[in-house]
Amino acid sequence: MLALTKPKNWEVMMCKGVFAQGNATQMNIEKFIVAAMYRTVFMETPTSTKNSWGSNAMIQKYYTNEPVNHFAKIMHTNSKDQLCYAFGFDDVCDQSSSVTSGATKDMNIKIENWG
Repeated sequence: MLALTKPKNWEVMMCKGVFAQGNATQMNIEKFIVAAMYRTVFMETPTSTKNSWGSNAMIQKYYTNEPVNHFAKIMHTNSKDQLCYAFGFDDVCDQSSSVTSGATKDMNIKIENWG
């Protein structure tokens, strides 16, 4: 049985403490909980088993409940296909833009207007 105590802010932000306990299955569940908290859908009640935290219906609710992680919201809003890695475990529910390619030798990234 997975039983978590109420996490402190730093435990959610760093994905540590109560979110780094238990066996592999428990820690796998914990990463979904962290992602749901960051995306502000943790307290949303799924209407069916198909309406999980990663369903299209739930994705539409990401970053709509308070308090919102505005950094993650802005990053996702302004990323290609709204996919990026803005926080620990942002890759759950296929929300990350992780780029892996053995064919890529060079990559140039230009970041403007950081002043």
